[in-house]
Amino acid sequence: ETDRCGRSDRAPSLRASRRRALAPRAVQKAAQPAGMAAKVGPLIRHDEAAGWQVCAEGAALLREVREPLVVIAIAGLYRTGKSFLLNCIIGATGASPALSVGSTSESCTRGIDVCVTPEPLPSGARLVLLDTEGLASMEQDEAYDAQVFALGLLLSSYFVLNSMGVLDEAAIDRLFLISELSKHVCVRADAAAAVSDGGDGAAAAAAEADLAQFFPPLVWVLRDFVVDLVADGKPISQDEYMERALEARPLNSRRSEERNRVRAAIRTLFPNRACVTLVRPAADEESVRHAVTLCSDQLRPEFVKGMRDLQARLLGEAPRKRLYGVDLTGPTLAVLAEQYVAALNTEGVVPNIKGAWEYVVADTCREAMEGALRAHRAALEGSLARVREGAANGAAECQGLLLDVAGPSGVEARRRFRDEAIQGPEAKAFFDDLEKAVADADRGACGELATISADRCGAAVRDALAAFDRAAGPEGGEHSGNGGARPLPSPKALADAVPGFVESYAAAAAGPAAYRALREALTSTMAARLATALQRFADDAAAAVAAHKERCGELEVKEATARTKLEATERSLEEAAAARDKHAAELEACRAQLAEERAARAAAEAELTASKQTHQAQLEAARKELEAAKERHASYVDEAEARAKRVADLAEQEKSMAERMAAANADQAKSARADADRLEEKLKAAEEEATARIARSAEEAEAARGAAQKAEAALEAL
Repeated sequence: ETDRCGRSDRAPSLRASRRRALAPRAVQKAAQPAGMAAKVGPLIRHDEAAGWQVCAEGAALLREVREPLVVIAIAGLYRTGKSFLLNCIIGATGASPALSVGSTSESCTRGIDVCVTPEPLPSGARLVLLDTEGLASMEQDEAYDAQVFALGLLLSSYFVLNSMGVLDEAAIDRLFLISELSKHVCVRADAAAAVSDGGDGAAAAAAEADLAQFFPPLVWVLRDFVVDLVADGKPISQDEYMERALEARPLNSRRSEERNRVRAAIRTLFPNRACVTLVRPAADEESVRHAVTLCSDQLRPEFVKGMRDLQARLLGEAPRKRLYGVDLTGPTLAVLAEQYVAALNTEGVVPNIKGAWEYVVADTCREAMEGALRAHRAALEGSLARVREGAANGAAECQGLLLDVAGPSGVEARRRFRDEAIQGPEAKAFFDDLEKAVADADRGACGELATISADRCGAAVRDALAAFDRAAGPEGGEHSGNGGARPLPSPKALADAVPGFVESYAAAAAGPAAYRALREALTSTMAARLATALQRFADDAAAAVAAHKERCGELEVKEATARTKLEATERSLEEAAAARDKHAAELEACRAQLAEERAARAAAEAELTASKQTHQAQLEAARKELEAAKERHASYVDEAEARAKRVADLAEQEKSMAERMAAANADQAKSARADADRLEEKLKAAEEEATARIARSAEEAEAARGAAQKAEAALEAL
C-alpha cells in the first residue's frame, strides 16, 4: 500500500525525514518520530450556559511542563490556514499533523487549542503553541472574537497575525477589533474603569500605552502573497511595506478616521512588529485544500523557503513568556488562563493583568508551601514508623533517627518552596507560614516520639529489673531481717549485676524518655538494695583504713632511716662540688693563656699584611710612571708625524700654485721658463729641507723610543 504522497510503507523513516525538512535545525527536536509527537488538547472553550471555561485536558498538558515557556499564538480570519501554519512551524506536516486541519467552510478550531512540544528548545524553554478560533465566522459575534483575540495576546510571548493577500483598506477594516482591545483588557482595574466610563481619547491612548508593555511582539504573516514589493519604483522590504500600510491616511470620511484609529492602535500596542510574506503553498486547488498532508517536495519551493525563514524568525527570536520580570512555567500559565477566563465570565469585568498576576503569585506560593509541607510531614511520619517498628536501638539512636530526617527534610522543604514559588513580598509571607508549619510538624513528631519512647522504656525497665533480680542472688548474703522472706544479695553480686541491668535496659530502651525512666528505676526500685550494699562497702572501707594506719607507722620508721642515708649522700655531693670548682679555675687560666697567644699571632699577621700593601703600592707607582713615559713617547711620535705632514702639504700647495701659474701663463712660456726653473730649484730646496726635517724628527722619535725602552727596562729591574 502507498500513502497519500505515493510512497511505500517500507520507507517510513524517509517519509519522516522529509516531513521534518520544513523544520530548521533549532527545532528538529519538535518533529519527533511516532510515540514522541507533540501533545495537543483543548485549552479554552465557550459554553452558552457556563461561559468561558479552561479545559482540564489542556490545563493538564500545561501543568506537566516545569520549564520556562515560549508561547506562540496565532490569530486571524477563519479558514485562512492558521492551524496549517502552526503545523509547519513544528514540522508536523504529512500523514499525522499535530493540530487538526479542515478543508470545509466550517471553523476547525473552537476556542483555543494548546500544543506542547515534547522536547525543550536549545535555550532550555519549552515551545507551546496556541491555536485560536478564526475571527469573523458566521457562528460568532464581534464580542466573542474580541475575547478570543485578547486571550491569545494575554497568554502568548509571540503573536502571529495571519491574513490573506495584500495590506489594503479591506485588510485594515477586518482588524477593527484591535482598536477595541483597551475595552476588553486592562493592566489595572482603575484603567478599565476610566475607559469603560466613556473617557476621552487620551484615556484610551494611555490604556493602550500601558497594554503595550505587556503585549508580545507581532509577526504579521501575509499568505498567498503574489505582488512585488515596490514603492516609488524602488524595491522595499516586507517590514517597510507593513509600515507604509500603517501610516495614517487623509481624513476624507468617517471610515477613514476609523481605519486610522486601527492603524494607530497597531502601532501603539505592538511597538515590536514585523511582516512576513508567503506564497501559495501549492499550485492547484486540490493540493492547497490538503496541503498539511503534503511532503516538502510536493510544496512550492518558494513556500518552503519562506516557511523556513519564518521558522527561523519565530523560534530564534521568540522570547520566553514573562510577566513582571518572572518566567512563566506551565502551571503558572494554566492558573493565569483560569483567572482571565473567570474575569470574562464576570459581568462588567475585563481581564486585569495585574490582578490576575497577583492571584497567580499567591496561588503558586500556596501550592509550593503545601507541597513542601506535605513532603516534610511524610518524611517525619516515615521516621516515626521506623521507630515504631524498632529500627532504632538506644535513646541516642532513636532521637538521632528523627533528627537526621527532620533537619534535612526541613532544609529540602525550604529549598523546594524557593524553587517553586514566585519570589516577592507574597512569597515572604508564605515562607514565614511554612517555617511555622515545619516547626509545628517537628514539635508534633517529637511529642509522638516521646509517647512511643515512654511505652517502650517502661517495658524495658520491667524486663531489666527482672534480669537484675536473677543476676543479683544471695551468694552468701544476710537475710533481710523480716522473717527470712527475702535474702539480701552480697555487695559483690549487686555490683556485678548493676552493669548488666544498665546494659539490658539500654538495649531495649529508645527515645527521649530512656534516661528519665532509667533514673526513676535506679532511684526507686533499687534504692534499698543499693543502700545496703553501700553500707557494707563503708564497713569494709573502715577496716581498710585501720590497716592502712598500721602500715603508715612502719613506713615512718623506714622514712627516718632513709633520711639519714640522704644526709650522708648530700655531704659527699658538697665535696665533689668543691673539687669541681677548683678544676674550673685551672681551666679558666688555660683559656686566658691561649687567648694571649692568639692575640700575638694576630698582630704578626697584621704586620705582614701592611708590608705586603707597601710593596704593592711601590709597584703600582712604578707601573704608572712607565705608562706616563709611554704616553710621552707616543706624543713625540705624533708631533713629528704632524710636522712632516704639514711640510708635505705646504710643498704640495706650492707645487699646485706653480702648476696653476704655468697653465695660466702658457702664452708667456719662454719668458717665464727661467722663473719656473728658479721656482723648481726652490721647490727642490724645500723638499730637501722637509726631508731633512723628517729625518731629524725620526731621529728624535728614535731617541725617545730608546729612552722609553730604557725606562721600561729600569722599571722591570725594579
